[in-house]
Amino acid sequence: MSTPTDYSDRRVYTPKPITLARSIGFGVLDLMGGGWNTIISGLMLYFFTTYGNVSAVEAGTILFVARIVDAVISLLIGPLTDNFYRNKLGQKYGRRHFFLLIGAPALLLVFPLLWVSHQGFWYYLLVYLAIEIIMAVILIPWETLPTEMTDNYTSRTKLSSARMFLSATGTFLVFFIPAQIKATNDPNAYLYTGLIFSVLFAAAVATTYFTTWERTLTPEFVAELESRPKLPLGELIKQNLKDFGSTFTNNSFVKLLTIYLCSFTGKDIFATALTFFVVYSLQGSESFGLTLQALSIVGLPVTIAAGFMMVRKGPKFLWGLSFTIIIASLLSLGAIYLFKPASTVVLLIIVGTAYQTFTRKSTGAVATLIVSWLLDLGGFIKPGTAGGVPINPSCTADCPLVQTELAQHTITNVVVFLPMALILIALITSRFFHLNARTHEVLRSELDRLTAGGAKADVTPETREVVEKLTGHSYDHVWPDLIDKAVPTIKSTDV
Repeated sequence: MSTPTDYSDRRVYTPKPITLARSIGFGVLDLMGGGWNTIISGLMLYFFTTYGNVSAVEAGTILFVARIVDAVISLLIGPLTDNFYRNKLGQKYGRRHFFLLIGAPALLLVFPLLWVSHQGFWYYLLVYLAIEIIMAVILIPWETLPTEMTDNYTSRTKLSSARMFLSATGTFLVFFIPAQIKATNDPNAYLYTGLIFSVLFAAAVATTYFTTWERTLTPEFVAELESRPKLPLGELIKQNLKDFGSTFTNNSFVKLLTIYLCSFTGKDIFATALTFFVVYSLQGSESFGLTLQALSIVGLPVTIAAGFMMVRKGPKFLWGLSFTIIIASLLSLGAIYLFKPASTVVLLIIVGTAYQTFTRKSTGAVATLIVSWLLDLGGFIKPGTAGGVPINPSCTADCPLVQTELAQHTITNVVVFLPMALILIALITSRFFHLNARTHEVLRSELDRLTAGGAKADVTPETREVVEKLTGHSYDHVWPDLIDKAVPTIKSTDV
């Protein structure tokens, strides 16, 4: 491939200093990334069952199937963007930026279709699949941009920090916007919400397109790209699976994965079920249920404090504090359901604020599927069911219905005890997680010593204990690729 010298002076190949404004320009796209993940975990199941004319199980199936398809598509999009420099479009618009360019108008066209009411299972499945593919086409190349824009650690930290805050802002807007529109009792509230999101997300993608850049396709860079090993897709997948499987032999990784999966799945279940809980178990308004979800915005300043606590106290302390507060918040919600105090609204705000301060939302297709199954097993009556009694007698359109006592208990158990069980597993596992700043330094120093030629036989008792705790293996069996021999000493007769 010839070097595209005629395109090298284009904006997309012109690096600039990483300022605050440009960091925001990069990170603003995660309004969409964080927002979309939050829509999945906290909004879609309720919308599908209340306004989409689908059952709880059908709604959960839509979300789950789409995520499986997304995982497969993502395997293809990565290599596609990596090699997109080989054609004129990739050379002219950038192998990463081209996909942002086509993604923005695709969002404007397709995203509002998801929020049209009463379309049924197959309509929502196809539209949802289309949106998942569009999201993957945008997000996968976008996530590579920090390495394209700079190799400086501080500059990349600026980019990631801006992304983190804007992602949390997207989470807040996903609930705040529909809560405000629903408060007006407009029957087309979610359609207006979808239109607003489509414009907001497309504008974020366009902003990132015009404020970021990627590496120039110089002859040297092209030669570097061409020299990378090229495996067939089947071999690539096989190698990735093999590498991934090997990580499960590491004790610290297994514990961290357990903590991550249990805590995030638990929090996704909570996010999915909370609006159901407010509307059907407490007979509150849909707008208030969404507003409770929007309280996640209070967690932004806590994120900064958590960073300092992580450095000073380590992850075990931070997890213990976070998980304990989450469990206390969940128990408080259960108590509100049981005793129905007069100040329910105030108490829900207090509990919601405490919970959202020490947690965050994430993608939760599995959590959504679990919630949908349990709601269906509990006898959940979807809006539009013949003979159903509306919670609000004045409602004439899509009306949340009074649920049976069993359905109310099921919703409450899902929002309180299912997340609590997973959080408890994460809390207990975190007590046995030994990686922190000190143990990491011990591990790093020992690896450096052995790499420099030191003998494994000379390991100190403390280092041996730390290595075995972190890896879950005998010290004698770790780092088998390092030759166990001491650095040769120099005798006077050798001089």
